[in-house]
Amino acid sequence: MPHISYPGIYIDEIPSGDPSIRACDTTTAAFVGKTQKGDLNRAVPVQTRQEYQDHFGTIIDDSFLAQSVDHFFMNGGKRCYIVRVPAPTRMSGVSQPDLFTKAFHALDDIDEISLLAAPGIGTSWITDAGMEYCENRRNLFYIGETGRGDRSASHALAFKSRLNPAGSRGAVYFPWILDSSGRQPVLSPPSGGIAGLYARTDLSKGVWKAPAGLDALLKGTGKPSCTITDPDQDRLNPAGINAIRKFEPTGTVVWGARTLSRDPEWRYVPIRRTAMMIEESISRGTRWAVFEHNDSNLWIRVKQTIALFLGNLFREGALQGAKDSEAFYVRCGRGETMTQADIDQGRLIIEIGIALLRPAEFIVLRIQQAISGK
Repeated sequence: MPHISYPGIYIDEIPSGDPSIRACDTTTAAFVGKTQKGDLNRAVPVQTRQEYQDHFGTIIDDSFLAQSVDHFFMNGGKRCYIVRVPAPTRMSGVSQPDLFTKAFHALDDIDEISLLAAPGIGTSWITDAGMEYCENRRNLFYIGETGRGDRSASHALAFKSRLNPAGSRGAVYFPWILDSSGRQPVLSPPSGGIAGLYARTDLSKGVWKAPAGLDALLKGTGKPSCTITDPDQDRLNPAGINAIRKFEPTGTVVWGARTLSRDPEWRYVPIRRTAMMIEESISRGTRWAVFEHNDSNLWIRVKQTIALFLGNLFREGALQGAKDSEAFYVRCGRGETMTQADIDQGRLIIEIGIALLRPAEFIVLRIQQAISGK
């Protein structure tokens, strides 16, 4: 307490304790593709359709990026980054896959993005490249699509067969969207609208809600370019191809929420993205521990901070279980997650179990911080 010697206002600064953990954003998208104008291979933030047009121009013949950004905002997206990809030329000797890979890496230093798409490319190589990039980024999920000419479940399955064995940080959607509102029908890729749907769902219900179902309406995008039947869906679901279907009177909706992973633990989009959000949030929210002494006091503080964060998520409905102990656990300490050698080498290892599927099953995350304090 300050020394009080005269009438007036006195201020006493009281430390509030360790910083709390805040859930990281899951709604900011990044789109790569060709545009009418703008700097090449530079990520530019955009929050409205007008901002996009100011920086990158309007629709061009050999790109679907402008339409896809429109669909992103129509479906609930609030903020995205755009990377303009140069057109390949014979003189340059650089292939289109190499150009897009370079464009992906223009996003390396932007931590806030969590969704990535290359609208309208619709090839196996772009899906493979996007998935590989996302696998190397802890909090980035790739939204892919089949090819423009894929008009049947067999076509979609053939597309999947051409992909490299995939990780869990990505999903593929089928088919493209046919917009008949103008003088001539126009085909558009679905990934822009679906990225907006992801953002809308996250903001209204949470990242743990599947961006699919009768309330997962794709607004302002038209109807699917082909009809998918229930038997078609029976073939597409096990392959991890998410169908876009039209149901009357609802309209065009997303009717699948599968990742491309073969691992049953990471089969579903909301499971994978929720775990990504939790891991990234905790990693960022425990950076304060880097310069602390790696001792029992630190381990207790870290566990309490993480438990408070996970408890709040549990009460919001992100985790399953009847009580906290059924929804998550946090471990950190010598003999529990670390050896004496780990401690001597400045490693703070935290083990977290989260019940995303059923109360009896935990998905285990291990988070490591390098401690420099002595």
